Amino acid sequence: MRTFIHTVLSGIYTAYTELLFSLTLTLKIAEIKQIQQKIKEEQCFLGQLICEKKDIDSEEVKTTLKQIEFLQEEVEYLKEKLENFKNLFLHKRQQRLKSFKGVF
Repeated sequence: MRTFIHTVLSGIYTAYTELLFSLTLTLKIAEIKQIQQKIKEEQCFLGQLICEKKDIDSEEVKTTLKQIEFLQEEVEYLKEKLENFKNLFLHKRQQRLKSFKGVF
């Protein structure tokens, strides 16, 4: 009876962690897409600035380029963080699956 209850509770816990993982993954991907959209907007703004001012060395252009560079670095950081999170979760999932094999 204890084994059955333990198995059921472990299954519920596993389903819960899978759900949390999916939600977290979805939120992180949405955050990355939002930043990528901001990069596109900044690039459009940069193009307009260059067309209007005809001066690539203006302070506004330099500031916009720095902003785009910062956002691109942020996207790379978030992608790396997301990959690490995914790998950690998959490792823990593998450990849980091994523990289930011992029950059955």
